[in-house]
Amino acid sequence: MSNECAFPPPVVAVDVVQRVEPVILYGCELFAIRPTVYAKLDALQGSWARQILGFSGQYDFRAALSVAFCGWRQRLGSKANGRATVYLAKIQLLPTEHPTARMVLASVSTVGETWVSSVKELMFTFPVPIPCILESGLISNDDLTRARGDAKWRKILVTKYKTQVVFPALCSRDDAEFHREASKFLLGLGVTYYDLVPQRSSQGWDRLLPLLNVEDWKLVKVWALIRLTGKWPATWVGGSENVVTLLQCPRCHQQHITVLHSLYSCVGTMADFLDSDLMPHVSRQFPIQCFVASLFHSSVSAEVDAARAKFVGRIILRLLSEAAPL
Repeated sequence: MSNECAFPPPVVAVDVVQRVEPVILYGCELFAIRPTVYAKLDALQGSWARQILGFSGQYDFRAALSVAFCGWRQRLGSKANGRATVYLAKIQLLPTEHPTARMVLASVSTVGETWVSSVKELMFTFPVPIPCILESGLISNDDLTRARGDAKWRKILVTKYKTQVVFPALCSRDDAEFHREASKFLLGLGVTYYDLVPQRSSQGWDRLLPLLNVEDWKLVKVWALIRLTGKWPATWVGGSENVVTLLQCPRCHQQHITVLHSLYSCVGTMADFLDSDLMPHVSRQFPIQCFVASLFHSSVSAEVDAARAKFVGRIILRLLSEAAPL
């Protein structure tokens, strides 16, 4: 529906968090009993990111990178895991006579798998293990006594635990996955994704909303595809898959060219470069690594981000349209 209504990708990305995620994560505190669900949640979120970026049905896009590109701060599996952890903390601060607290206390001595044992086991699977709230060092005995009889104080302590202990641990999981995927070499650009985006963070593309029209957002998607894969977006012109090299440049006729050739060294695309809004900010005289960074590095400013995305998208689509059928 987002494609039919021509909503910009940043708008769709925010809408997914606000409208779709709450439905998917309803009751997710219970997922701890079946921990394989977390990987499925991450895969689902990766498929959303591919659809938003225009890569639906393509699988050469690493999920963690696509998710970060959409500006989502957490993987879906991490969110579900974090909610289970925080829910256990809430129970541990309840009055001792509360039925839920009594049930949890009884489960501690139960032989076999329980929800409590499953959550505690998951808490130690993170790169930075998560201690339970009673062992986190955040609350004193006086805090605990007060929390047993004061719901507002319980909420304050749980929020403190969530922000200071749980969230950093969840980020460590997501950061580890991002760094693992970002360390792979992008042949078409001669760098790793980590060289371009060393931190898993929002790309800042919501700032582009006032500057771009519907057609411009198509160019942003092409720019995103190249940034994430280093490949020619051949699927945009009817190809069966995206490719690292074209057999021949349609402008200068050099053989086996990468996207970097068309953007940086091809004499046939110099006029396109000179005619772009990127001219005041980037020069083809830059060393090649500086040139790549200028086009694809983390967000610079709204104006520069818009100019470089449109420059890359236009040149790449023009050459693909001029090239021999793929």
